[in-house]
Amino acid sequence: MKRRDLFRMGGLAALGAAGAACGSGGGTGAAGTTALQFMYWGSTFEKAAVEKMLRAFEQKNPDIKVKPVFTPDEYEVKLNSLVAGGRTPDLGYVPMSMSFRLAEQGNLVNLFPYLQKYPQLAGYLPDAYLWYGKDKLHGVSTANEIELLWYSRSAIAAAGISPPPAVAASAWSWDQLVENAYKLTVDQNGRHPDEPGFDPGQVRQFGVSISITYAAAWYGFLRSNGADFADETGRTCLLDTPEAVQVFQNLQDLIYKHRVAPGPASSPPPATRCRAPTSCSRPSGWRWWWTATGRCST
Repeated sequence: MKRRDLFRMGGLAALGAAGAACGSGGGTGAAGTTALQFMYWGSTFEKAAVEKMLRAFEQKNPDIKVKPVFTPDEYEVKLNSLVAGGRTPDLGYVPMSMSFRLAEQGNLVNLFPYLQKYPQLAGYLPDAYLWYGKDKLHGVSTANEIELLWYSRSAIAAAGISPPPAVAASAWSWDQLVENAYKLTVDQNGRHPDEPGFDPGQVRQFGVSISITYAAAWYGFLRSNGADFADETGRTCLLDTPEAVQVFQNLQDLIYKHRVAPGPASSPPPATRCRAPTSCSRPSGWRWWWTATGRCST
């Protein structure tokens, strides 16, 4: 069996949730073992989880050794440099901002032929697969995220607001969200945005925080308003439809019209991040908005 086949099989068996990169990182180790490299980013917690996973894989596959290549900073720059230098890791995380390009250039393995051979690879949600053509699959998502609403119990109680319903059928409307966000937003003098003398430059607590720079954070708003990125064919952009424009306008209005949400440049001072000025928030990618108190509920 060729080394290329070995690392393809090893990558699929161990790392079905990551893009597989065909490069020159792997080779033959001691006593005929196959040596692979797995490149990835993440927090220290993710680093520990990946290393634990790799050790478990090696125990089940003693003839394959996988070297973790933890790269927490400048990931795309370093990966591009490795690809350009012909030293691409055998396996690893590949940001979607560059994975499709690498796949089309032939730098990533086409995983489609392995879907039937490896059942665990065929068991992902449809949206997890990264297709770049008919019968061309260069990877699957490492993390399919969901969006949650976090809120501060104490801030909600102080404003005299009932907690957000946990049942979708009883969920707040957008207008109710804005109304409650007014009650939750206060400046340093205790004034709300709809009261005379409110100082938008000295906000002690914002009512809501929603990322406007991270697509996954506002994608749910698009879908709930009847919009999407593209049509079913994937050939017509729908981001300029009235339904999509309304979503983006609503998000902008939270910041610049209603003044109940921090802008994209807003960030709590490092010394006070344990009590950052938000009372209802949605996660923003790898960064999470802190809430007004340590006790949060979904």
